[in-house]
Amino acid sequence: LTERDAAALDFVGLLSFWDSSVGKQIRAHSSRVQREVPFTARFAVSELAAMGLLPTGGHEGAFSLPRSRGEGGRRPDEGWAPPMPTHVTPLPSSKEGRGSPSAEFVIVQGVADLVVFGEKEIWLLDYKTDHFDAAELPAKVREHGPQLSLYAEALERIYGKKVTRTWLHFLALGRTELL
Repeated sequence: LTERDAAALDFVGLLSFWDSSVGKQIRAHSSRVQREVPFTARFAVSELAAMGLLPTGGHEGAFSLPRSRGEGGRRPDEGWAPPMPTHVTPLPSSKEGRGSPSAEFVIVQGVADLVVFGEKEIWLLDYKTDHFDAAELPAKVREHGPQLSLYAEALERIYGKKVTRTWLHFLALGRTELL
């Protein structure tokens, strides 16, 4: 770590997380923990719509996951980017022609912050750096929930195991929420 990076870390908050119930569960499986796990997965447009990841009123053109903006129009975690679905590409189908809505798909690329690969299951934890009032926590969990659903589904497809635990950890509040 550089001096600047170290100065930005909340060591008390990090220690608090690793001493929490969730942190202890993860530490108990430390040999199975991987951080910054990249993934690429294909999703039908209808699947993304079911997860709440598409704007209402159609799905033409490019998509991006919902991101709220803070003061000044910037996210507090501006350097972070969620997986960004690319353009919708129509595929030919034996039943439907090229360009039909059910033939469209999106390629999603992302990086899961922390993944525990068990023998029969996967656990997923995503860190959030948002700074907000504790009263906003339920709304933030709802806001980030679809992203974690997408991550979980992608990991299940890639690794052939169910994601049985999914958590959001809000660093600024020191709170971990099970989804």
